[in-house]
Amino acid sequence: MDGAGRVLDVHALRVTFGTMLARAGVGLATAQRLMRHSTPALTANVYTVLELTDTGAAVNALPSMQANTVEKESYNGE
Repeated sequence: MDGAGRVLDVHALRVTFGTMLARAGVGLATAQRLMRHSTPALTANVYTVLELTDTGAAVNALPSMQANTVEKESYNGE
């Protein structure tokens, strides 16, 4: 047990595996199958630990929502 009360056991290794799959962008259904879980909720809620930095990275990966500022030619071709 470490100072934070965490224990290194088989379940801790499974949590690490689930978390690494999520951070790698593996879909939930695929992670569920790889971990041999009966439901995706078990994979997502028990065996995946995401930090604020993980969710921030996901938001930063979204495309820009700014309006396109390309100038258009005038109707008469000028």
